[in-house]
Amino acid sequence: MKKIKYLFPFMLIFIVLLITSAHAADSITVSCYVDNPSDNIEMGDIEVFNIDEAANACNNTFDDCEGNCTGCYINSESIEICVDMTGNKFNKE
Repeated sequence: MKKIKYLFPFMLIFIVLLITSAHAADSITVSCYVDNPSDNIEMGDIEVFNIDEAANACNNTFDDCEGNCTGCYINSESIEICVDMTGNKFNKE
């Protein structure tokens, strides 16, 4: 019983690390653009877990967005898709 008591913290840390690494694999890299993404005024990149929240996450991350940023990501077909604050998705031109 003593051995289990000493191993418990290590097992707990191991489980937390496994869960954390599993979540990291689900993240999506998003480029944040001010106003029209076609103007290529990029604020930077962030990681999101829900692509529908891309624009909101951009605006919460970068103060210079002033609520006008759009989040764009590259989908599985190598097309850059953008998401505006209302959740509308469109191709970056």
